[in-house]
Amino acid sequence: MASPLETLHKGMGDCEDIALLKFMSLLMLGHAEHKVRMHYVSIEMANSSISHMVCGYHLEENDPYILDSTIDSVRMLSARSDIAVALSFNQFSLWVNDILTPYDPKEKLSLWRKVTEQLDYEFGIR
Repeated sequence: MASPLETLHKGMGDCEDIALLKFMSLLMLGHAEHKVRMHYVSIEMANSSISHMVCGYHLEENDPYILDSTIDSVRMLSARSDIAVALSFNQFSLWVNDILTPYDPKEKLSLWRKVTEQLDYEFGIR
């Protein structure tokens, strides 16, 4: 996974890179940390299901706006019948099937731990 600065420099990235760039952009613009999450989803594309990463903005707890690199518009999760969220996380919390777990996402998601260390180094965000 590339850092947001690497993704901006290259001008492209995979779904994780783009979702992370959107995640960090929302935080850097001053949006509340508890409203921004990364979502690991299953998405239906061309008659098959693939794993995919998107950024979600939670005005309403269980119906976030989905910022997805596969479409040009921002839509609420309830309007996306092609997506099923498996888990979501931010710097502080981990949700599985929309249920808050007692786990620290940095302990359970080793790649996320590495990413948050890089974000702390580049942006001073924990």
